[in-house]
Amino acid sequence: MFNMPMPTAADITRKTYKDAEKLRREQRPGGDPSKVDYSIFPTCYNCDLPIISGKPLICSGCKAAVFCSMNCHKANWKAGRYGTPGHKLLCAKNKVHMEKVPQVQALLKQFPWGRIEKDGTFAEPLVRALHNVLGPEGFGYWSIPGGSNPHLKHASDPPRPAGAPCIDDTKGFEHGYMLLSDKLLTDETGWKLEKR
Repeated sequence: MFNMPMPTAADITRKTYKDAEKLRREQRPGGDPSKVDYSIFPTCYNCDLPIISGKPLICSGCKAAVFCSMNCHKANWKAGRYGTPGHKLLCAKNKVHMEKVPQVQALLKQFPWGRIEKDGTFAEPLVRALHNVLGPEGFGYWSIPGGSNPHLKHASDPPRPAGAPCIDDTKGFEHGYMLLSDKLLTDETGWKLEKR
């Protein structure tokens, strides 16, 4: 249907940094940040194609699932793609999550970087690029090893196969105890950012 090459992760990162620079220019005096919008294209819950033309069909039950046509909606109702459950089983759970969207949006607006797009989404990669912390390695909370809580390890856990990729369960593991501190977290301590 589309003859466009699939963008690589590097392509997406480059575009996100360019978009962040455009937003940064609009945030300067005399600019208008509201004129740049990073809403996402709705994507069909069934066929996974972006809905570029025509009005997307939104599930009236959960208000979360978006479909490009009634055919896709019907096809996904009882059985999802690749053996996943159909929307019929997920609709009620989606509805519960969608009821929390206004609370999450209100929470995001409390932060200076909390930006809600016109479609109601939060463009998290854009905000990370705006603060020059978009990237998978080397800095930021996302670069700290995670894994299972080491206190939950049990002697009966099966050993890992030799050579299997794994995350060290104890080295550098963050339990989140720093959030219980009486002091407010700085960007450096909370987000593990470099001092600038």
